[in-house]
Amino acid sequence: MSQAFLDMGLGQLSPDLTKLRLPGSTYSPRGGLALLRELLANQHGVRWEQLRITTGASMALTSSLCLLQKGAKVSVPRPYFPAYPAICNNLGLVPSLYDIEEDDPRPDPQSHAVIVNTPGNPLGNTYDALTLKRFARDTADRGALLLLDLVYRPFERHPPALPRGPHVLHIYSLGKELGIPGERLGYVIGETTLLDRIDGIHWAFAMGPPSTGMIAASMLLKEGVSYREGVFQSAQAARLALIEFPELETRKGEGIFQWIRVPGAISSDWLAQQCADQGIRVMPASAFGSNDVAVRASVALGSHTYASFQRLGRVLSRLGTHQRITK
Repeated sequence: MSQAFLDMGLGQLSPDLTKLRLPGSTYSPRGGLALLRELLANQHGVRWEQLRITTGASMALTSSLCLLQKGAKVSVPRPYFPAYPAICNNLGLVPSLYDIEEDDPRPDPQSHAVIVNTPGNPLGNTYDALTLKRFARDTADRGALLLLDLVYRPFERHPPALPRGPHVLHIYSLGKELGIPGERLGYVIGETTLLDRIDGIHWAFAMGPPSTGMIAASMLLKEGVSYREGVFQSAQAARLALIEFPELETRKGEGIFQWIRVPGAISSDWLAQQCADQGIRVMPASAFGSNDVAVRASVALGSHTYASFQRLGRVLSRLGTHQRITK
């Protein structure tokens, strides 16, 4: 007869109890926990098999791009989220940049996939339903994939209808949506034929998505937890604070970022370093492939947002003024 063993935290345990499976003690199922998939599918108005959970939105994007042949060309928006060209280069794909600040952005017509980020990181740029339909139509006509990066869509006040189709994938970050980015949870919506292939690729990279994170996310969704309004209020506070500095050029956008141009300054890298010396963390425009003399600042939740952006505005204003005077 086997003996019981002692666990200092739980007391004396029977060997039979060790057969019980705790969250995280086994790999999660391919595609994610059924409960979480059903909750999200109901939220998006799709069938649960049309939605798969991934280890972060970045793994959803990486697994999706793995559908392409090595050497394929991928249209990447510029300014870009830095992971886009990095993922392409690591997968042996060729990033082809298209300028999203143009009035009518046109991805490379020879590309095998097009990434559209709305609301965009870093600009907060958005597209209306007609433009998104055009992206879908153009990619369908040449048999290319359309990857809609919708990580910040939960923080868009009036999001447009999204195109769907056998070549269209919608990529989301559940971690950002629920305020648990460290849990590394993303998901992708599309046709099951593509998703089955993505599941296999994801399993090769990361096995299943994290079990404990999916359980936490399911609980938060069932409880209706959301900090959407809090983000809207903080973003509005940031914009109001920056209005006090008309010498700075800000861009109206959606999401959690503020793109701030500083006319007269040396460069975006210099601006970011000067801010860092003042204990303020911002990202230079150069990190996003942009030549703008600008920085990207992130909005945080809390009552301190207005004061924080006032301080940032004062620092950036002095830096631009300093350069104009010394010239």
